[in-house]
Amino acid sequence: MYFFLSYARGDDDRFVEKFYRDLCQEVRVLTGEGRDTEVGFFDRHSIPPGAAWPEELVGALSRCKVFIALCSPRYYRSVPCGIEWNVFEQRLRRYDEQHRLRAPALIPLAWTNTTMHPVAAERQYDFDGFAEPYRRDGLRQMLRLGTNRRSYLRFVTALAERVVSTAETHQVAPLHQRPIFTDLTSPFVGAPGTTGTAFARDPTGTHQVHFVVVTGSSEQMRHVRENLDYYGATDAQWAPYRPRLHRPIGLYASDIAEQGRFITEVGNVDSLLRRLREDDHTNEIVVLLVDPWATRLASHRKALESYDDKNLPVSAVMIPWNHRDEETSVQEEDLQLGLHEALERNHMRRDMFHARIPTHELFAETLTGVLEEARNRLVRRGKPRRLPPDDPDDNRPILKGP
Repeated sequence: MYFFLSYARGDDDRFVEKFYRDLCQEVRVLTGEGRDTEVGFFDRHSIPPGAAWPEELVGALSRCKVFIALCSPRYYRSVPCGIEWNVFEQRLRRYDEQHRLRAPALIPLAWTNTTMHPVAAERQYDFDGFAEPYRRDGLRQMLRLGTNRRSYLRFVTALAERVVSTAETHQVAPLHQRPIFTDLTSPFVGAPGTTGTAFARDPTGTHQVHFVVVTGSSEQMRHVRENLDYYGATDAQWAPYRPRLHRPIGLYASDIAEQGRFITEVGNVDSLLRRLREDDHTNEIVVLLVDPWATRLASHRKALESYDDKNLPVSAVMIPWNHRDEETSVQEEDLQLGLHEALERNHMRRDMFHARIPTHELFAETLTGVLEEARNRLVRRGKPRRLPPDDPDDNRPILKGP
C-alpha cells in the first residue's frame, strides 16, 4: 500500500477517480508492480457511502506509506477527512520521535486554487516537477479543462516519483491497534493561528441556530417501538448513534455548530411552532433533528406537518438513521412513508433535507454543509434589524432643502 488518497466526496468525484487511476498506473510503472496490484487506496472504490469506518479503510490508513490529501474548502469542512489526516499525522509524529527526522509522507495537494489552510501549509505541498498550471489553477482545473494534458502527465509522474521515493526512504511504522475514532477531531477545526472554525469566515457577524429535537422520551416511545436503547427520561436525551456515540444528538449538533461560531440553542417539539413564528422576523436558523419514529406520535406528526406547511427557506431537516439499529432497518419502508407524508414539501428541498444519515461522522459532515448553506441564505435573504439608539432623544442630522 504505497499511498492513501483522502478527499471530500462531492468534489468532482469522477475527476478524483481519474487522477487516482493515473497515479496508480504511474506508481506501478516505477515499482514494477503488476497491473492488478493495489498500490493505493481510494475509499469510493471499496466502501459503501456512509459506512462507519470499515476495516478496509482502517487497514489502509494504518498501513499506507504515504498520505495524499486533495485540499479544498470542502475538504477542510469534512470531519471524516480531518480525522483521516489526524490518524496519519499521529503515525508521522511517532516516526519523527524515533528517528529524529521528519518524513515528508503527508502530501497536501491543491485540488482547487484557494489558499492552503495553515495546518496543511505546514507540510510541503509543492515539489520540483509540479507544473505551472497546477500551481496557478489547482489539480481539479487541470483535469476539467483537459487542455494541459502534457503538464498533467508531468505532474502525475513527479508525484508518483515523490510517493515511491518517500515510501522507500522512510519506513513509517503501521498502527497495530484500531484508532478510537470517536476520540479524534479534525485538525482543521479550531487550529491555532486559523479562524478557529471549519466553516468559511462569516462577514456578516455571528448567527444563531436553534436545533429542534423531534422525538419522544423513553416512556412515549415505548408505545411505538420496542428498542428503547436510544432514549432517555426526556426527549433531549435521544442519542440515535449509540453505541458509537453516546452523546445526545442535540448536544452533539450544538458542539459542531459552535465550532463554526454559531450561537446555539436546543429545544424540543413543544418549541417548534413558536420558533417558526419567530423566524418570520428574526434571522435565526432552525434545524430539525427528526427521529423517523416520531411520526407515529400524533402530537409530533402534527407539529411536523405544520412545519412543512411553512416551507421556510432558512431551515433544514436532518434525519439520523443509525445503520446498526435493526428495528429501524426492518421498518424502513413504513418509516420512510410516514416521513414523506409529514414532510412532503421538504422532501423536494434536497440541499436542506437530509434523510437516512447512517453514522455520526457523516452527520457532522452533513451538518457543517447545512449550516454553511443556511448562513449563505441569511446573507442573501435575511431581514435587516435596526436597533434603537441608546438615547432616544439623541439629536440626529436632518437634511434640509435649499
